[in-house]
Formats: sequence, structure tokens, C-alpha cells
Amino acid sequence: MRLPSLYGFYKYYFNYPLEGKKNYALAIREVEKQISDAFDLRDESYIIDYEHQSYPRQLTISFLKKLYQLMNDYYEQPIFELDYHKNSIHLPKELLTSRIQLDIDFGYFYDRNAKKIILLEYGKLNEVSRWIPVFKTLVTSFELTATLPPNLETIVFWDLSKGLIHEEDYTSATTAPMEQILKIARKIVNEGGVK
Repeated sequence: MRLPSLYGFYKYYFNYPLEGKKNYALAIREVEKQISDAFDLRDESYIIDYEHQSYPRQLTISFLKKLYQLMNDYYEQPIFELDYHKNSIHLPKELLTSRIQLDIDFGYFYDRNAKKIILLEYGKLNEVSRWIPVFKTLVTSFELTATLPPNLETIVFWDLSKGLIHEEDYTSATTAPMEQILKIARKIVNEGGVK
């Protein structure tokens, strides 16, 4: 089973409402596609010219404008100063006492010079301090598609709904209890994932 984002795991872990808005989810997927294309091809037009496509989503346009503003507030040439990576966390079926493994996809920017990763969020910035221990346990305890950058010092969240940021020291962040992580992963697999 695959969760398309870390937020899908957080929904279960922190008991957020499981039903999401379809248009919101589609806009987020479109944002991540535009980001991936822009950074793969080192061409920011995928971000700044999205609104001129045949059928752009208004919410996607709003998210991309805030992303572009944040990138330019902090980087002179963001498309060249940042790397964008897609990754996945694999929780094996043996640990879930199931016939199904759980994969959690996530993307992030990496600032090589500042030794920090930047995760994108869409409106829950006040919750991210609670998410960091869960994230740290997931990425340090389970297999990843690709390893996280070495010597990671800082984790930053950019909220694309409001254009705000939150930054914390990653090295001093605690981890979440492993048994709770596994309990939630089992629940997700047993219930068939986020709606």
C-alpha cells in the first residue's frame, strides 16, 4: 500500500479527519509535478508559467506563486541552489504483521550549503513541531528509496497556503515511540489507507 505523502501518515497518527478535499489533493499533486519537472530540467518556467497552461487549477496557481516567492526570498538562483528529491519510506509487511507493506512517499528540497531540507506543507504549519519526531523516526528506522543528505542540521517547512515558514534544529529533535509508529502503520494497512 502506498501513501502519497507524509501528511497521510500524520492524519492517522494525530487523529486528524481522514476525509480530505479532492480538489486540494489534486492541486497538491499538480504542484509537486511542476516542481519535479522544473528541478529535473533546471527550468523555472514550469513553476512561473503554469497559470498559462490550457486548464490550470486556481489553487495550484496560488500554491506555485507562494512557492516562487519563498524560493526567491531565500535564494538568488533557487533552481540551481536547491536540489529537489523524491523519496519513499518502506515499512515491511513483516513488521506490520500483514501481507502488505506500507510505502510513504515524500519530496523535499535540499540546501547543500546550509545542510537543511525543506518540506512543503499546505496549511498546517502550526502542527509541524509535532510532526518532526514522527518524521525522524520514520526516516531513521526504516529503509528509504534514497538516503537523506548526510550531516543534516535543519528542517524547514514552507507553507504554500499562506506563504509562511517554520524552521527547527533537526539534530536535537527527538524521535517518536517506535511501537506507536508501528501501531499506526498497522492501522493504515488494515483500514485500507487514507480516503
